[in-house]
Amino acid sequence: MTAGTPAALLRLENPIRSLTNAFWLWKALLFIVVTACPGPGYDTSTTLIPYEGADISTSLPWPLKLARWDAVYFLHIAENGYVFEQEWAFSYPRVLGFFASGIRKSGGQGGPVPIALIGVVLSHVTHYLSVLALYRLSANIFGHTTVTQRLICFLSSALHIICPAGAFLSAPYGESLFSFLNISGFYLYSSSLISERNDASTLRDLQVLLSGGLFGIATLVRSNGILSGVLFAYDAILLAWDILTQGLSHHKIRRLVIIGLGGICVALGMIVPQIQAYHTYCMGELDRPWCGWTMPSIYTWVQGHYCPGSMLCRLAVTQGLLAVLALTSYHIQIVNRICSGYPLWYWYLVSIGLEGLQDPRKNHRSLALAAQAMAAYALIQGVLYGSFLPPA
Repeated sequence: MTAGTPAALLRLENPIRSLTNAFWLWKALLFIVVTACPGPGYDTSTTLIPYEGADISTSLPWPLKLARWDAVYFLHIAENGYVFEQEWAFSYPRVLGFFASGIRKSGGQGGPVPIALIGVVLSHVTHYLSVLALYRLSANIFGHTTVTQRLICFLSSALHIICPAGAFLSAPYGESLFSFLNISGFYLYSSSLISERNDASTLRDLQVLLSGGLFGIATLVRSNGILSGVLFAYDAILLAWDILTQGLSHHKIRRLVIIGLGGICVALGMIVPQIQAYHTYCMGELDRPWCGWTMPSIYTWVQGHYCPGSMLCRLAVTQGLLAVLALTSYHIQIVNRICSGYPLWYWYLVSIGLEGLQDPRKNHRSLALAAQAMAAYALIQGVLYGSFLPPA
């Protein structure tokens, strides 16, 4: 074994421990960068949050230093519910509100600071869990027996730690929670395909339903989670073709029912909030313009009115659809935040880096340069975020 080979690079007796140490060191650095920024920053929106204590126009409590941009909305919704129509563009505050109500019921203090603190803790914990989930997902896709396979798993998860979403994965935002739910859904879905090959049909069905449930909750957190439902549509099409060409069987019917239930779970993540909004705005005297649409959607209205391998191939479909939307519709900040919950681009960067190590004619520094660029971007973004400066 010579220096520069994958085996020489992976001198890790316990990759999970190494990822854990790297994660918390990175989070500590990013936390210091954001909270060390002086004053309320360029935009003073955070100072509008009602707070009983110090004068937050000059000095912010550290949890509120992480409450920037949309997080100002999140804290208001979590504490007061959906007061304004445009707030229905966000679903993540439901999670914050759930924890905040639990604190109030247990006699704890309410207000924006405890809610912001809950959001920060939740983001850190779920980001860490999503790193571990990506490691297990990578093992399902690429295997975990050879040194190269283990290196792919480790490096992909390491890249997820320094993802360009940066401060948004530490702040009271939904990106970390979405990433954990979405990647965990991919992990369970990929595990169901392995169970299918091993003739473990009951375990397969359970994994399919659980993955659908996770995708559904992920869709509640961020609406782009609905794209993960394409996995179930893909399976349904393949199974329908198999039925047409090979005929029906008990196994196929059971499989089709489970796939359908999984897809319904994903769809509910989008449909349930729309039903709630329709009941709020369309069943009384308000009668908003979107209520008369053929398919009423408060989310579409708010977005337009208030603001401008085998397994591997299946997972690529959802990220491919997201890439199309990113190129045609999304702001670069949104792209950086959303990409944190999708594994394919981590694997792509790692594969390029490993090709460079194994073939001297190729650039073996590409992965290192990409990682350095991601880390630098996240740190600079942390300063911009903490100072409330665009483009965070």
